[in-house]
Amino acid sequence: MFDVTALAKAGAGKTGRIPLELSFPAGAFGAALHRRIAEDVAAGRPAGSTALPVTIKLAGAAAEQPAQPDYPLHFLEIGLTDLAGRPVNGSVSLVDTDSAAKLDRSVEVDGRTRIAVPAGHYAAYSTFADRDAGGTVTATRTAAVEDFTVPGSPVTSILTVDERTATSLVEVTSPKPVTEDLIRVNVYREDPAGRGFAFTIAGYRLAQYVTPVPKPSAGRLRYVVQWGGAAPKPEDRYRVDLSFAAEGITADQSFSTKETSSPRSATCCTPTRPTRCPSRSTTARWTR
Repeated sequence: MFDVTALAKAGAGKTGRIPLELSFPAGAFGAALHRRIAEDVAAGRPAGSTALPVTIKLAGAAAEQPAQPDYPLHFLEIGLTDLAGRPVNGSVSLVDTDSAAKLDRSVEVDGRTRIAVPAGHYAAYSTFADRDAGGTVTATRTAAVEDFTVPGSPVTSILTVDERTATSLVEVTSPKPVTEDLIRVNVYREDPAGRGFAFTIAGYRLAQYVTPVPKPSAGRLRYVVQWGGAAPKPEDRYRVDLSFAAEGITADQSFSTKETSSPRSATCCTPTRPTRCPSRSTTARWTR
């Protein structure tokens, strides 16, 4: 909230306290508070989620010049919906795919959350956890919204990441009999300069679903599935580790090393972040 270096120079906090000044619009705070709560309720947001009309500053400090962004900002309202279409809370990875330098952040969504962002094209990803009646996670679903446009207008844009779009089940067929002990989905979403976010969803005999996403028109979407398994019997002394990489996320998420004649399998990708990969490639390794 405050510049710690400036506080130290001003000698604030030496007694363990930082004196603050709060100011409100003269004679209008109550009315503004009621109006904003009513707006939240009407928009389906939790009451009080919109910032209050209050100014907080260090007591006795000179008035600061308001920060001026290098680009105009526009309202974006973000929501999450589960398999039943109900609003839920969660985290959304959001990036400006024209330039991640303008915006690349994780947004905590509580019902519906409104933030200010530059106009441009955006990608948003969120992972949902499905649970059984006992609360045990039975599956994860990584849902995505790509090529979403925030226009340069005063109208609030609405972005909803819907779990129901994550319909493709990630499945891997091993070239040798094994017991699965690893499945990991890695997503790298970047702008044209290679900046952006990355995340990994790892599990153990856990169903993982993803939203199909074609190769994006802005920036890059690198997608890597890692899978591993051990021999059924310890005395067999081997394991299989597979890695499949692609640009974009295809609807068919069935992976196998048998597809030697198709672009779904090829040569050389490391089990971590791919650097020079064909449209979809495979790395296989088994050891004895």
